[in-house]
Amino acid sequence: MFDQLGVARVEAPEILLETLKFMAISGAPGGNRIAAFSCSGGDALMVADYCARKMVNCDGCRPQRI
Repeated sequence: MFDQLGVARVEAPEILLETLKFMAISGAPGGNRIAAFSCSGGDALMVADYCARKMVNCDGCRPQRI
């Protein structure tokens, strides 16, 4: 499923940091969709608000994709 959706996956926290650095320099993959993970509702709300301002789609997982 992740491959079909074009999700960048990593296996360890240190690789995540390197991937984030790479994307910060080279740019993220094209498109207007994002997936975000959060431990709190407040953080998730901030991400949703930011995405709305930047016209980025963060509509969540749909049951048919899970």
